[in-house]
Amino acid sequence: MKFILFAIFIVLGTSSIHAQESKTFHIPLESGYGNSNDLTLPYWVRLMYQEPVNVRLVLQEYEKYYIEHPFEKNQHTQYFKRLLKTAGPYLNREGEFEEPNWETWRKESKLSEERALEAQSVEG
Repeated sequence: MKFILFAIFIVLGTSSIHAQESKTFHIPLESGYGNSNDLTLPYWVRLMYQEPVNVRLVLQEYEKYYIEHPFEKNQHTQYFKRLLKTAGPYLNREGEFEEPNWETWRKESKLSEERALEAQSVEG
């Protein structure tokens, strides 16, 4: 029994150490719609399914593609719309995911809540 507990402790300890060593912020992507190696997909779609995704580059290629092709709503364009909505707050200037400064985020959220409460009390 002690051996099993020790083994579990080691496994959990090494996984948490690995998580702390990770330098990049990661948002898991939906991958059921496409594969970055599928050459039948448009280039912008393949870029979208690569990890790490560069949203800025995908957006540029998306716009180029739809200049030359009629827009066709499909699972890739729908996923692209969701990716932009989800990724927006976490993107740096290069279009890559970046972990937010959570302390700044908390302060801004608290300030925003206080302003909303003030606005309600003035209106009411």
